[in-house]
Amino acid sequence: MDPFNELPPELREEILIATNSKCSILQLIRASPTMPRQYVHSKEFIERKLFDVDAEFDDDMLNDAIAVIRFPV
Repeated sequence: MDPFNELPPELREEILIATNSKCSILQLIRASPTMPRQYVHSKEFIERKLFDVDAEFDDDMLNDAIAVIRFPV
């Protein structure tokens, strides 16, 4: 039984954002069958929120930062 399955999608998004790190998100995704689907569905929104994008970053800068994070090691 996955307790996250009972939560509305908006709350699951907020939980993923509240983890504040990609490492914590990965741990949560591994622990819950529901959270990977939510993450895939809301990935761009969650990543933008994690970067706390404001006027000082334009879209090109944000896309470059996301590309660096996603770059395979």
